[in-house]
Order: sequence, then C-alpha cells, then structure tokens
Amino acid sequence: MGNYSGTIRCGHCYERGHNRAGCEKLTEQLQGRWDRHFTANSGYNEDDYTQNRIREQLAKRTGVDPVTGESKRKRRATYGGRKCSYCSEAGHTRRTCPSMKTDKGTYRTLTAASRSALIERMREQGFGPGTLLTATSKEWEDGEYKTRTIPMIVKSVDWGALHQKSWGVVGQAGPECVTVLRMNDNRMINITLPNCVTGNDANWNKVELAGRVPDVQPPAGWLAAADLDGKAMGQIVDLFETGVARDFYWWRRQEKLQEG
Repeated sequence: MGNYSGTIRCGHCYERGHNRAGCEKLTEQLQGRWDRHFTANSGYNEDDYTQNRIREQLAKRTGVDPVTGESKRKRRATYGGRKCSYCSEAGHTRRTCPSMKTDKGTYRTLTAASRSALIERMREQGFGPGTLLTATSKEWEDGEYKTRTIPMIVKSVDWGALHQKSWGVVGQAGPECVTVLRMNDNRMINITLPNCVTGNDANWNKVELAGRVPDVQPPAGWLAAADLDGKAMGQIVDLFETGVARDFYWWRRQEKLQEG
C-alpha cells in the first residue's frame, strides 16, 4: 500500500527513508542473534534450524556467508547465476538474451517474407479497404431459418495483426483482422481474410468477392515488418511476451518449413 506522504516507510523499524530490505537495524539485529547462537553452540551447528535460518537471512542481506566468509554474490556467479526466463540458459537475463535478439531478427525476416506473399495475393484479388464482399447467412425469420446473401464493404484492415505466426503460409486462415460494414443492417463486424486471399479452403468461410479495388497499399514500413520493433514485438507477438519461455517446437517447425 502506498504512503500518503510519498516517502517510503520501513516495515521493520517503521522509520522513513528506507524499506525492510535496506534496514540497517534489522541487519544489526540478525548479526547479534547470529553471534549469540554461534557462541552458545560453540560454533556452527548444521542441525540447528534456528541457526541455519539466521545464517540464510544474514547471508542474503550482507552478501557474505557468516560461516564460510564466502561472498554469496561471487558464488552465484560461479554457478552461472539465475537462468534466463526465455532460453533457460545461465549467465544472462531475458533483457540481454542473445537467443531472443536473434529470434526477433529472424521473426521480422520471416514476417517480411510472408507479408510480401500476402500482399501479392491481396493485389491479385483486388482485396483491401473499399472491396465489396458477399456472405451467405442463415437467419431466423417468420418461424424458420432462411438463407440470405449479405452485401458487405471492407472498411479497414488491421495490418499489424498479420505477421508470421498469425499468417505465415498460404492456406493459413489468419486472424479476424478485417472490419466490414454489413450493408443490410449497417452493422460493423470483424471477419477473417477471404479464402481467395489466404488460400484456405475452410467451408465455414463463405465470404466471396463481389467488387474489387484497383490498388492495395499497406502502411509504410509494413512490408519490411518495421512495426515489429522494440517493445511492439512483445505486445503483438505472443512468442516474446514477458515471462513466456522460448517455444522451441515452433522455431523447429519454422526451420523445417524453410528447408522444405
């Protein structure tokens, strides 16, 4: 809970200006308890739970093991330190992970290639904002379901939603990234790209092109995957979200697809 004055208060000594982790009084008290137990036991007793607990707390606060005199920070470095939460290797953090840096570069390269293939198909079909579509729908009317043809017009495309994982190969359905206006009831809805654009053959996608646009232009930098840069990569692509470990299976599958 925040303090109304804006100044931090220690949870141990209740003084302002520091927290429990940096409380010198607590460190001094632990040192005093250690000295008393050490004297009472004529040294270190590895079976004494209280002494072991004090040893652990004191070493954590001072960085020095009171029994061996060994630097705890040095020992951590010797054993490799914490493991990276992305690649599970020791010696670095997620922020400096070389595997993540390489993977992000590779992902942008793969996305640029798949987007190039996708925009070519979109232009061949004349699909983009302004395209006229039709969709068949069964709607309840007069006590029965009737099949109707619904005219729609493409209002916008969420270009950022199209990247290697969401649409990486011909035949993949892709995300619901197209906003259309249903002209029969003036409702705005989101749909996936039509099968003629994605190369998917799903029976549930009944959207057909009824009127093409002469030119389709994505946003500047989209073809080069410039939008997948910096923090945006982790916000758009779940492979790089904070706390998510490297999906080795997905990356191996990409390698096989590229080899094939």
